Amino acid sequence: IGDFAVGLAQEGGMGWFGAIMVVLYAMVIPAVKLVLLVAAELWRNGSPKQVRWARKFVIVLKAISKWASPDIFAYVVLIHLVRSLTHEIDVWGMPMEAMRGVGELRLGFTGFATFCVFSTIATLGLRTPDEPQDAREVATEGGASQRYLRWCPSGKSLVALVCVLFAAFAVFLCTGLQMPCMALSVNMDPMYEPNGPIPLSMKGMVEEFHLEEISKTDVSMWACIIELASRVAQGGGPNDCIALGLYVVFVI
Repeated sequence: IGDFAVGLAQEGGMGWFGAIMVVLYAMVIPAVKLVLLVAAELWRNGSPKQVRWARKFVIVLKAISKWASPDIFAYVVLIHLVRSLTHEIDVWGMPMEAMRGVGELRLGFTGFATFCVFSTIATLGLRTPDEPQDAREVATEGGASQRYLRWCPSGKSLVALVCVLFAAFAVFLCTGLQMPCMALSVNMDPMYEPNGPIPLSMKGMVEEFHLEEISKTDVSMWACIIELASRVAQGGGPNDCIALGLYVVFVI
């Protein structure tokens, strides 16, 4: 994960943003969850102030638990992107494989995916401590709740708001699944002299192989899901089944 994040940061452009997201979701959030979990369990039966903090920690844990592993889905998309690099070219009327993209999900993916799924389930199963309150706090919170409820929509307005939000969600979900979310291309210019090892006199010969064209690809989540389903149907490995299950259950 660390090497992957460093590689993204060195790419330039939006690579730094991807590196930050990978480090945040793969390292920072799990570490924060562990600290909050230990503190919540230590203070669960403590003083009223400690119980209030323990309650806040558990609520935060449950809120961020679902965001602890988006990088798992990014790894699957990246593997599919590499696999889609396989291309054939026509050589004197005969098809020939010019490039083969080989990508595999190995044991590290199995362990990390298992950790993410069971960590999320365990966190959502935590019991939230009851908040200790005295009569004055109950009266104050009751008045604040009444003022808040007056501003909330109800009846037909609430139903209309839910329908609008659901329609917007469905549109964005379908659009996001179909649109490319990751792309890969090769820039051959740095490979030629004076910066690279290939003489300029050989540029025409190299361009006849169309390396830039055959190494340019992009991938959408829907295409990734279809490819995973095809591999599973053809007897793919356990990691393909895990990846497909994660996408079907947690994305769709």
